[in-house]
Amino acid sequence: MSETTTDFSGESSPRSLPGGHARWWAAGAAVVVLGVALGAYGSGLGGSLWSDDPEPTPPVVADSPETQPLDDGSNPVDDGMGPATSTPETAWRTAVLGRWKTFYKGDRYMTVRADGTATIEANLVEYSWFEKKVVGADRVVFEIVWTIENGALTFDTVGGEPAASVNVITSIHGKSKTYPIVHVTDDEFRYQSDDPEEPDYVWERLPAE
Repeated sequence: MSETTTDFSGESSPRSLPGGHARWWAAGAAVVVLGVALGAYGSGLGGSLWSDDPEPTPPVVADSPETQPLDDGSNPVDDGMGPATSTPETAWRTAVLGRWKTFYKGDRYMTVRADGTATIEANLVEYSWFEKKVVGADRVVFEIVWTIENGALTFDTVGGEPAASVNVITSIHGKSKTYPIVHVTDDEFRYQSDDPEEPDYVWERLPAE
């Protein structure tokens, strides 16, 4: 058998190999050709079938625990079972529940419930005669849906009594109000007024009924 070699001039010349060497050379060439063919086929399936690793690397699942950031309290992680538990909003949603009292032109009482509803009773004793005439009542009860998101409290008025008085007030001031929360403690609930010239609203907690 002959082997073709190439000298520095670029010309090829045949060189004879002993019989044993020829057979080894042919077997090696066949293995190389087979390896190239299988590699090309494997690449068409998404990767080469030939690898230095003894076992294929398992795919990484996007929501596996290994890929989730560690929860050290500074970066809350939503595990799909509900809202993250280390945000201020989560604590506030629990802390605001209960009965509260404040004073604005009369005593006001607020009851905040866990189902997302609230009731505010406003006594208008220090409203002017004209204001009372417009409102049409000395006492108004507002039924409200509340939410706490992005550091703020939102009240949406959905009803109340007397209905005519509630409609007059909401037509003037709107049915929905959002107030940035300052803090909620065991004794005090403070949030900013929607009017920058007005002081914060401060509610004092009342004992549970």
